[in-house]
Amino acid sequence: MIRPEPPVFLRVYQPHLRYYLVNESAFTEDELAEWDTPLSGIFEVEKASKDVEALQGAVKRLAARIRAHPERARLDEVITRWLKRHLRRLGAEAEQALEQINSLVELAEVMRLVMVNAEAKVMARLPPLQ
Repeated sequence: MIRPEPPVFLRVYQPHLRYYLVNESAFTEDELAEWDTPLSGIFEVEKASKDVEALQGAVKRLAARIRAHPERARLDEVITRWLKRHLRRLGAEAEQALEQINSLVELAEVMRLVMVNAEAKVMARLPPLQ
């Protein structure tokens, strides 16, 4: 039988986690642009993931925010790794191009080509208009 409370002798092994809920959809695009931080840039990328042009703009803004940050080297490394994982959903060709990228600054320049290719694939799958 499962109990909601563990026995006393097991309580020391029960994890006690604290966390903060961050609801990225609670922020408007204007609020995110106003804050001008790397975190707000990440939220912009998350929100723009369904629109190619918006995603490109969000990545460019994120790269600019990282370049202006005093911890730019570490932020660039960590956020580039995250963004590459985030963009892997675009397919195998995009993944090959993303593997070559080591910096968000490079990624912002290459991303346009990757996104155009992904958009062309989607358009090729659509039935012709009649």
